[in-house]
Amino acid sequence: MVGAIGSPASYGYSSPVKTNAGLEAQLDRYKGKLSDQETCPSGKTPEGRANIKHLEEQISEIKNRIAAADTRKSGAEKPVSGPSAGPGMTLDVYA
Repeated sequence: MVGAIGSPASYGYSSPVKTNAGLEAQLDRYKGKLSDQETCPSGKTPEGRANIKHLEEQISEIKNRIAAADTRKSGAEKPVSGPSAGPGMTLDVYA
């Protein structure tokens, strides 16, 4: 099957933006669950506190993954320094 020209599938990699969007969605879900657990009366029980701690750990892990993905993305956007122009560094396109 042939992918569309310019689509991520045609280049063999996925976009970090899509990855971050998925992580952001997970982060929002966990934050909602944490908010629900914290406002629920059962959040005061030992089991509720354990659930809150687990949700906070999940949120922290997702934030770290987002930060790592942003770091990789910003590193990929840096211009690659090439050799400086000099003898033998030009291309004769009319040859």
